Amino acid sequence: MENSEFEAGLGEKFDFIYSFDVFVHLDLPTIWKYLNSIYKILNKGGRAFIHTSSITTPNGWTRFCSKADSEQLYYTTSPEAIKWLIEKAQMTVIKESMPDGNNFYLERDYLVVIQK
Repeated sequence: MENSEFEAGLGEKFDFIYSFDVFVHLDLPTIWKYLNSIYKILNKGGRAFIHTSSITTPNGWTRFCSKADSEQLYYTTSPEAIKWLIEKAQMTVIKESMPDGNNFYLERDYLVVIQK
């Protein structure tokens, strides 16, 4: 993805933004750009829900080790890296997922709610 900027005129127009099953396909530099863009369009106190990959979950590690990911259609990261980018983008983690063997996504990925 080359353009991580949203349309001009959207500054501080949203109370809530979500991205599910998109950021798992983005590398860290692109995620960083999107987090900064999200910051710009969220109202003060606005929140966003972000879904990324995680190398630190049981199924995230398995996926990382699989040959299928060598094509880079799925970029593995970690909660620590995502939280670092969130902090540097001037936002705060409100709630984050923990691995849960009863939920496919929680056992493989990282889901987080952030606030401006």
